[in-house]
Amino acid sequence: MTVTTEPTLEPTDAEIDAAILRAIDQTGEELVPWATIRQQVPGTFWRKAGAFGRLWCDGRIFAIKIGGRNYVARGDEADALRAARDKAAGRVRGVRCL
Repeated sequence: MTVTTEPTLEPTDAEIDAAILRAIDQTGEELVPWATIRQQVPGTFWRKAGAFGRLWCDGRIFAIKIGGRNYVARGDEADALRAARDKAAGRVRGVRCL
């Protein structure tokens, strides 16, 4: 008896990044709870956390903790400038919320 299984395709990093940004945009809100976004995005917890870090370091998202809850928003020009300045200086700004 031969058992064939369909391979499950894991999303790429770019797909996870795009899904996070799309989920933020679809809410129409300025700040969105990260837990809400995380539930809508494909991939494992750690892949989503890695995407969060990438997007933060690139200045594509803004993150803040309010009342013990993590919130995200689309990054703006200031976030992009901060990211470029940090990269030029060889620094990686730490992410304090996940």
